[in-house]
Amino acid sequence: MPAWRLSRIEPFDSLKAAAGTEARKKLRLREAMVGLEVALSTLLLIVGGLLLVSFYHVLQVDTGVDVAHVMTQDISFLNPKYAHGYRREFMEAILPKVAAIPGAEAIGAVSQLPIIGEDWLDDLEDPDQPPPTTDMAVTVNDRFVTPGYFKAMGIPLIAGRYLDESDRNQFHVVISERAAQYLWLNQNPIGRHVNGADSRRMEVVGVVGEVRAAALDQAPTMMIYEHYWHMQPIGMSFVVRTHSDPVAVAEGLRSIFSRADPEIALPPALTMQQIVDASVAARRFQTTLILGFSMVALLLASLGIYGVISFAVARRTPEIGIRLALGARSGELIAMILKQGMTTVLVGLVVGLGASLAAGRLIAGQLYKVSARDPSTMSAVVVVLLIVAGAACLIPARRAARIDPLAALRFE
Repeated sequence: MPAWRLSRIEPFDSLKAAAGTEARKKLRLREAMVGLEVALSTLLLIVGGLLLVSFYHVLQVDTGVDVAHVMTQDISFLNPKYAHGYRREFMEAILPKVAAIPGAEAIGAVSQLPIIGEDWLDDLEDPDQPPPTTDMAVTVNDRFVTPGYFKAMGIPLIAGRYLDESDRNQFHVVISERAAQYLWLNQNPIGRHVNGADSRRMEVVGVVGEVRAAALDQAPTMMIYEHYWHMQPIGMSFVVRTHSDPVAVAEGLRSIFSRADPEIALPPALTMQQIVDASVAARRFQTTLILGFSMVALLLASLGIYGVISFAVARRTPEIGIRLALGARSGELIAMILKQGMTTVLVGLVVGLGASLAAGRLIAGQLYKVSARDPSTMSAVVVVLLIVAGAACLIPARRAARIDPLAALRFE
C-alpha cells in the first residue's frame, strides 16, 4: 500500500510532505489500521480466554476413576482359536500371572476402558415394573469385568458390594449410581433387577460411582457391570494399579501376554493418564493455537500503537515545542498524546467486543461450563489490552514531554 501510494503522489504534494505538512487523512488511515489491529486482538484474546477457561474446567472434571499409577494393556481375541470358550481359559490362566507382576497392587480387566467411548448399548429397564412413560428409551452401557477391576481403577462403592468370583455363575450385576437413581429414585436398589446383556434378568448386588465413558465434557454414562464369565468379548483391557511409576510394569505385562500367546495382537500399553490426555488433545491444540494467534495479534497491535503515536509525536514536534515555550506542563502534553492514542484503542475495543459476542455463538459448542459472554473473561481481556496500549502510548508521550523547546522549534 505505501509503495502504491508513493507511485501516485504529485511532486508538489511531495514537497509539502517533506516540509512537514502531510495530510491529516494519512494519519487517520494509520489510526484506523491500528484500531483494526486492536479489534482483532480483542476478538482473539476473548475467544482464546473462553477456550482456556473451558479447557481448565474440562481438566477439573472427575473421571470417576483414580488415574494415577494405572497401566492398561489391550488384547484382542479376534484369532479364530479363541472361539468355543478358549477366551475363558486364557483369562483364567493369565490373571494370576498379571497379579504376580512385581509392584502390582491391584489388577483387573474390562471389555471397554473409561473415556475411550461407549460400547454395548442396551435399554435401561427393570423387568419387575413397567417402563417409565417416556417417548425415548434410556440407554445404558454394559461392561464385562473381572472382580478386581473396580479396585484396580479406584471406582468407589456406593452401596452393596463389588462383584466377586462367586458371581461368575450367578446373574448378578453392579450398576452405576445414576442408573440406580433413574430406576429407583431414593429407594434401595440392592436385590432389585435390571435387564442385562441379551435381556437377561440380573440381580443388583452393588452400586458404584459414576465413570466417564466418553469425552470428559459429556455427562457420565449409566453403566451395568457384569462378570466377564457371562460374555466373552472379542477384546479385553487389562488394568494394573502399581505402587509407583506404572510404566515400570509395562514390559512385564507385555512379556506375560507374549509368552502366553506369541500370536496375540498387542497395541502399545498406555497409562490411564495418557488416555485422559489423549481425550483432551484436540481441545488442548485448539486452545493453544488460538492463544498463540492472540499473543501475536496483541504484539502487532502494541507495535502499531507505538508506531502511530511515535509518528504523530514526530509530526507535531514543532507544535510541542511551541506549547512548551508557552509554558505547557509535561503532564498536560502526556495527557494530550495519551488521549489521541487511547481514543483509537477504545474504538477498537468496542468493535472487538461486538465481534466477540458474535463469535461466541460460533464457538458455544466448544465451551464447557463457561458462557460465551463470560463477563470475567471479557473484563480481563479489556484490562490487559488497556495496560498494553497504555504502555505503548506512554513511551512516546514521555519522550515528547522531555523535548527541548529550542530543538523542537528548529525541527524539520
